[in-house]
Amino acid sequence: MEASRAEIYQEDSSNRFKKLFAMLLDAISSSVLLINPDIRIIIVSGYFYRDDVAIRKALEQKLIWGFIGKPFFHEEILKAVKTPTCGDRC
Repeated sequence: MEASRAEIYQEDSSNRFKKLFAMLLDAISSSVLLINPDIRIIIVSGYFYRDDVAIRKALEQKLIWGFIGKPFFHEEILKAVKTPTCGDRC
C-alpha cells in the first residue's frame, strides 16, 4: 500500500526523500514512456544504489532502461546509451 503525503512527511528526511523519489520516478517515467515507449531512461545517482527499492522496482517494471551509480567511468554511460537492444526490457 502506498503511503499518503501526510505519512511521508512524518518520517525522517532520508526515508521521506526515498519515498518521494520513488513516486516521482514512477510518475515521470510512466508518462515519458507513454509518449515514447522506445526512449531510454537511465538514472545516474550518487545517492541511490542499484539495490535500493525504488531503483529495483523501476528496473523490474521496465520503467527505466538502466542505472549507473557514482562514481562511474564514462565508458559505463557510453555503453548504456549505445546498447543496441533493450535486453530483458523487451
